[in-house]
Amino acid sequence: MNVDYLPINKESIFYRPEEFTMDLENNTFLFRISYNVYDKSFYFSMYYDLDVKPIIEGKKIVYGMDLLKNAVFQEKLDNVRIVIVDFSGSSHYEGVTKDNFMKSVKPYIIVEGG
Repeated sequence: MNVDYLPINKESIFYRPEEFTMDLENNTFLFRISYNVYDKSFYFSMYYDLDVKPIIEGKKIVYGMDLLKNAVFQEKLDNVRIVIVDFSGSSHYEGVTKDNFMKSVKPYIIVEGG
């Protein structure tokens, strides 16, 4: 099992969505992370890079949630999970905030069998 986290530059999210590509399971994906100033929440979108076909669009980033749960085309990502976690445990009750996101709380990519 391989574990890493999404390389998000949090500082740019407050001005425009953060976008980057990443290879997972022999496919290239486009990731978009944005921040909503009205509800003070982060949102996650993931697309097939070449076709820009949505897998997940505008899913609120919630502590402990697998962002790929109920995703379109999930069969191509059967071994992949992206879970929002704080391994120190200090953010378990406060969840994802502007202050702790990408400091202690990160979206970890878990590839089983990788």
